[in-house]
Amino acid sequence: KNQNLDDQYLCESLNPEKMSVDSATRHWIKTVTSGMVDASQKTTDLYDRHGVIWGTVSKELRKGQQEIRQYFDFFVNLPELSVVSGS
Repeated sequence: KNQNLDDQYLCESLNPEKMSVDSATRHWIKTVTSGMVDASQKTTDLYDRHGVIWGTVSKELRKGQQEIRQYFDFFVNLPELSVVSGS
């Protein structure tokens, strides 16, 4: 077992910037898969009003809150929706 690699991993995992990205990703996953009536709006609210996304199951770029919302109106209602962190 290489202790230096373990120490490096520990330091990286405690990096505040990485922790912030990980936390935001977990929050997005929890929101988009919540099954709540307002999941598409709550997920859209996580994006900047001028945001641009290329959705996982879309052939189009979505620009701005209205187009992003339209995408998530579809996405959050996919049967058996699940999102796996790191996938």
